[in-house]
Amino acid sequence: MKRNSNHLKLAPQRSGASARARIKRLIIRLIAFSILLVTVIGVEALFRVSEIQVVGANALNKQTIVSSSGLETGMSIFLFRSQQVADRIRQEYPRVKEITVSRKFPDAIVITLTERIVAGFITTEDGFWIIDRDIISFDHTAELFGSYPIISGISTEQVSQGAPLSCSARRNILKSFFEAWPDTFQIELAELSLRDSYNLVVYTACGLEIWLGNEEDMKHKLMLVKQSIPHLPPGEKTRIDVRAGGRLIVAAVINTHGNGVNP
Repeated sequence: MKRNSNHLKLAPQRSGASARARIKRLIIRLIAFSILLVTVIGVEALFRVSEIQVVGANALNKQTIVSSSGLETGMSIFLFRSQQVADRIRQEYPRVKEITVSRKFPDAIVITLTERIVAGFITTEDGFWIIDRDIISFDHTAELFGSYPIISGISTEQVSQGAPLSCSARRNILKSFFEAWPDTFQIELAELSLRDSYNLVVYTACGLEIWLGNEEDMKHKLMLVKQSIPHLPPGEKTRIDVRAGGRLIVAAVINTHGNGVNP
């Protein structure tokens, strides 16, 4: 019975030791949490955005791009999704062809974009639509600028801002032409006529009228045209027909293209 009495007397001592251990563990956890909280606050302050850079904007205004992005200085560098920001800017500015949004630690965001390059003007009843070599209409203007060709024979319904030309036949011909037209071709383009959706007729500033047909063998057709130009009679309006692809036909132009024979 004495042994049992001693056992009962020791129990409260173990209970007190256990309570002190719990308090000690609680204090350690509080200290660890406080250290973590201070660290998070410090890191958060370190990664606040202080600069938003825009790289590649030429025709577009850098400040308006930043405003459209939804990004702001002072925000956490972690609290945005790059793809969402890129999509927002691309939707606002169809002139943007490619765009990436990246973090530059510790406190900067970099918006890098590539603008669409003007290839010509689609003329419609309501003015001129600016297109690039992908035949994407990315802007509208009431006045022409530069030495880019006018593109005729396309209705207003076929043009939509930020989208490819809806007529696939005309779109394919134009895209093939711009891809094949050599930069070394020292001829100023005046008009690209697509009144016939399967025959591109090119009018140059020097009086040439070039019938190219559809998009097939476009590079070869333009090579034939380039080789023939030095042999043409100077000062005369001349028609070059390479629709067949394998042969070239040269003839004098009797009427202007406004009143002449349809290709």
